[in-house]
Amino acid sequence: MGLAFSLSLAVMAVAEPADNKKVKTVELPEMKPVKLKAYAQLEKNAHLEPSGMVKSRTHPNLFWTLNDSGDGARIFPHDRNGKLYNERTEGVPIYGAYNVDWEDMT
Repeated sequence: MGLAFSLSLAVMAVAEPADNKKVKTVELPEMKPVKLKAYAQLEKNAHLEPSGMVKSRTHPNLFWTLNDSGDGARIFPHDRNGKLYNERTEGVPIYGAYNVDWEDMT
């Protein structure tokens, strides 16, 4: 199943500045929707409530994911097809950390 979204922005001034100078308005061109399609599906525990994904800076084709609150402080290594590396179904623990509403990773 494909996903699509539309991005269109318009920036307009709605109030006069305090020094009574004119405010410029900007109209951005309309953009056509971008059609997205799923590339891979995450497997096992890492898809419970994925909240972020980042590509490894040091290992080609390795991606790290995390789950949102309610899960332990752990991250999951995946290949580019969504398969867990080395059957790491329990993830990689982040000792000394607590998963409190983790939303993204970079």
